[in-house]
Amino acid sequence: MEFLQQLHNWTKGEVTQGRGMLAFAILLLPVIVIVIKNTQTLQKGMTIPIILLFAVQVGYGSYLLVSRTKQKEQTEKQFQQNQQQVITAELSKAENDSRTYTALKCAWGALTAVSVIGYFAFSNDYYKGLSLGFAGMFLALLYTDTLLHQRLSLYMQYLQKLAESK
Repeated sequence: MEFLQQLHNWTKGEVTQGRGMLAFAILLLPVIVIVIKNTQTLQKGMTIPIILLFAVQVGYGSYLLVSRTKQKEQTEKQFQQNQQQVITAELSKAENDSRTYTALKCAWGALTAVSVIGYFAFSNDYYKGLSLGFAGMFLALLYTDTLLHQRLSLYMQYLQKLAESK
């Protein structure tokens, strides 16, 4: 039954991060309003990335809140029927997710670098603001995926040990 405890802990962490993402999105609302109302061109350029970041945080945060609890319940039911098959399936899923997080972290880092270079390459304030906004958005996404990947890595290590012992 240690597997069920680990599953519960991982799910609890995912749900907590989903709540954190929604809280961050709520904190972005006043920023969005200020940027939209502002007449400075640099800040106008930041509007699109901030709105995109808001949408990603709300969308993925909500997804984590809704899906992870349902997924945990389904996995618990399946575990009662066939423990080894569930552990193997969970490990396979975790390994695939880990590869995805690794690729995304590389992409967010590269896009952040391109955005920072864009900030210095553009002379127009709107495009400078757009570049700066995208750099902030990509950094926030990098941070989010790093936290998710870290938690998944711990869960995956446990699953690997469990799969080797059986």
